[in-house]
Amino acid sequence: MRKFLLLGLGAFAFFSSACNDDVSLATSDVVVDSSSSVAPVPVEESSSSESSNSDAPNPVTESSSAESSSSKGDVSSSSVKSSSSGKRVNSSFYWDGTTDYEGRVETGSPEETSGYWFNYSDDYEGGSSRFTFPSDVEPDIYDNFFGPLVEAYGGIKASVTLDEGYDYPYVGLGFNVWSENQEGVDVSEWGGLCISYQSTIPFFIELGVEDEAILTEYVKYRASVSASNLITYVDFSWAKFKSSEFVGSVTEDVLKKVAAIKLRFEGEAGTTGDFLIQKIGSLGECRPGLCKRQ
Repeated sequence: MRKFLLLGLGAFAFFSSACNDDVSLATSDVVVDSSSSVAPVPVEESSSSESSNSDAPNPVTESSSAESSSSKGDVSSSSVKSSSSGKRVNSSFYWDGTTDYEGRVETGSPEETSGYWFNYSDDYEGGSSRFTFPSDVEPDIYDNFFGPLVEAYGGIKASVTLDEGYDYPYVGLGFNVWSENQEGVDVSEWGGLCISYQSTIPFFIELGVEDEAILTEYVKYRASVSASNLITYVDFSWAKFKSSEFVGSVTEDVLKKVAAIKLRFEGEAGTTGDFLIQKIGSLGECRPGLCKRQ
């Protein structure tokens, strides 16, 4: 009996040591929470973005119809939160572009169209703003572009060009929490959102909601993400998601009807920049060194 006890303790010590080794490696190349006093640590930049002036953007549809298989994005909790509509998503989620090959975020929705990354722009309002994606990436046989992109670059990499044609130029990325029909679900248990990124220009993490004309009267709830030339990790609790009309923080009613998570770049015409989105998840899930379940 004593022999088995010693073997068990030895295995536990080995696992703990391995986890701690991962922590030391993971924390060596990031800047943590924006409120932290930790100084930036230089990292090796990923291969340079293609210039938006020299390459036309690859055509990418707003919602991928690619067939789904099990994603490499880890989900750190199997517990679920029930929305008022009966739809259930995981009480936490985590997407890691360094291990994903589908371009899909696992939210816990059983819908085959849930979680696939899409992009959008101001062309619906007559604008000409755009993303320019790396020219060496092509859509796969399912017409899925973001899967090959994240597999090639360890995240979503692109250049941004905000251009004329609309008074408030913008482009954005996002994924649907439940399905491509953008039904709203309760995400309040997520506690907020985290992101690991690198960007030469600031952007917003924005909550897309169902029936926004009625629920929010098109008021956007979002958190501001600062520019960073280094891979940076930031946590945003729900309290940090403020109204675009300066009428307060996000409400429980809004959190119960979230249909999509969006990353929105906006500003004056002529603004350009480059970015890499490496990880995104619920509050605390992107923290460097966490031992994720495989």
